[in-house]
Amino acid sequence: MPSLFEELIVSFTPEHHVLIEPRVLETIYSYKQMRLTSPESGGVLIGNYRGSSIHLVAVTTPKDGDISARHKFLRRSKCHGMEVNDHWKKSGGTNCWMGDWHTHPEPSPTPSSIDTKSWLKNYYNRPMVSLIVGTSSIWIGLHIDIQCRSELIDIHRLEKSRSTTS
Repeated sequence: MPSLFEELIVSFTPEHHVLIEPRVLETIYSYKQMRLTSPESGGVLIGNYRGSSIHLVAVTTPKDGDISARHKFLRRSKCHGMEVNDHWKKSGGTNCWMGDWHTHPEPSPTPSSIDTKSWLKNYYNRPMVSLIVGTSSIWIGLHIDIQCRSELIDIHRLEKSRSTTS
């Protein structure tokens, strides 16, 4: 089945880019919190380094054992790590954990203080990516050392044009 999205390339500096595959965008987009009862969802970003750039090729999705509520998602299942290990093995040691993604129940998501504390604790020795999926846009953060560069992308801009040409 063809994807609704095209690949996304976000340039943060002349040297640092993030390339996100359509299947990654489609998967995380499917978890948008569009209902008042929709809980936060999240998982792990899987990809590889291309020089100083990052290529995201897959994600994990919520699992049994994760904790999810309207304004909270805690990744607790060991299955996320097992999926990352599977990707590592299948890729010959190139695909690995590149960061995390989760949803927020707002059109233009911004990181919470809990998000930033988590990133400072866990993203310390190599460039990493964070994605926060809102109802209308996606916040993308590239963490380099202790700095975070970010971009807010309109979800509708990412969707392939549905018009047909004659």
